[in-house]
Amino acid sequence: VMHYLGQYIMVKELYDKQQQHIVHCGSDELGKLLGITTFSVKDP
Repeated sequence: VMHYLGQYIMVKELYDKQQQHIVHCGSDELGKLLGITTFSVKDP
């Protein structure tokens, strides 16, 4: 599941170009699903 989530983030280019561990998903279905707009893949 995590592999496919990572692939989705890469294909949709939801990651921050300067800080690639930050994901901006507020305007995407992923954000609606998770109920958040931004998250870091470094957070546990």
